[in-house]
Amino acid sequence: MKSQTHGHGEIATLDLAISDMNTQALEERAAAVLRSLHGVHQTAIIERGANVHYYPAQVSPDRIIQELKSAGLKATLFQDSATGKTGTVKF
Repeated sequence: MKSQTHGHGEIATLDLAISDMNTQALEERAAAVLRSLHGVHQTAIIERGANVHYYPAQVSPDRIIQELKSAGLKATLFQDSATGKTGTVKF
């Protein structure tokens, strides 16, 4: 479980699988969605996924995933450092 403390509270790490994110345009869309969310501290877009550092007191993993889905992306939980929860990914 990875977490750290920052000026706004504890930061947790969320690893997401985004199975249909296979173009630069979709990567940019995902990055824009993540940057726009209150409570997201930092993001890194990786091949077919994202690594998100967020403040659990301000935004939930479910909300992060739902916002990506609302933007037309097939986002699923890969691992949440705050809970240790892992998801099943189907590509």
